[in-house]
Amino acid sequence: MTYDELVQRCSNGARRPYDYQRRIAEEGLPQLLAAPTGAGKTMAIVLGWLYRRRFHLDLSVRAATPHWLVICQPMRTLVEQVKRDVDAWLQLAGVDSGEEPVNRFVFMGGEPTENNDWRRSAHQDAIIIGTQDMLLSRALNRGFGSSRYLWPVEFGVLNSGCHWVFDEIQLMGAAVPTSRQLEGFRSSYPAILPHGSTWMSATVDSEVFLTVDNPTIAPSLALSESDRLGPLAKRLSAPKTLHELELPSDSKQRFRTLASEALHAHQPGTLSLVIVNTVADAQSTHEALSKSKPECEILLIHSRFRRSDRKRLVDRLVQPVDPRGPGLLCVSTQ
Repeated sequence: MTYDELVQRCSNGARRPYDYQRRIAEEGLPQLLAAPTGAGKTMAIVLGWLYRRRFHLDLSVRAATPHWLVICQPMRTLVEQVKRDVDAWLQLAGVDSGEEPVNRFVFMGGEPTENNDWRRSAHQDAIIIGTQDMLLSRALNRGFGSSRYLWPVEFGVLNSGCHWVFDEIQLMGAAVPTSRQLEGFRSSYPAILPHGSTWMSATVDSEVFLTVDNPTIAPSLALSESDRLGPLAKRLSAPKTLHELELPSDSKQRFRTLASEALHAHQPGTLSLVIVNTVADAQSTHEALSKSKPECEILLIHSRFRRSDRKRLVDRLVQPVDPRGPGLLCVSTQ
């Protein structure tokens, strides 16, 4: 299977890869990936790794590709989002089951990491998705929520045979120089198995990458002229209109006005988002919208829901909206 065929299969035939995504599959995962939000960076890395590990015609390329892809995120919500995408892609690619599946494991606070078999499956291909505290602490031999007796095991498997991907690095703080130092150590004291790291963001500040044991920066992979003029150009140049909304100082009237404006702006058959700063504001806005009894469905999502309830709400949010129906209006915190 070619890389283009893999992307088409994982998108249900809806799209072909962008030029920079194809370069990643052909040339290898870069150290720095700078691409605007919405350009498909996660798909580029995940399917680029999967192609080079499982489908590349050159067997030496497969052998040189780390058998674990570790995707490190700064927030839980990003982990959940990437997990949904990865599950769908691997299922469509046909590598989520069988004798040699690509396993998936999630590392977040509150998730059961002690009872799963990720350590026993260290010899199999896998994608690990987790928050920076859970993953980097294990790479530093200090695994959060893990038994001290297992620290060396986790340290070993996460520093050899892994390609680390650090997403949204502008939100990671000290995790960026820490991850750079770790990659420098792995290069200075070579690991037994292939390894590598990718840092990606819409905005890359090269100065934060300079550390004592990793003082050099490889050239970043960015969008080419072909990307900016091809199918991706429509998304990059899409108009984004901003209107300032003046709200009354009275709290009750403020939320009624906000709800009225949201309903006025909402179009049937589409998804509308109302994003506010606090949980209390989200609840008040949702209450004002519900009292208006609109035809469209109203959804409220914030951090104080129980995990199972929030998962149900988020699953509803990401479902396609019926273009012939009244649509969906979601109120949420940022």
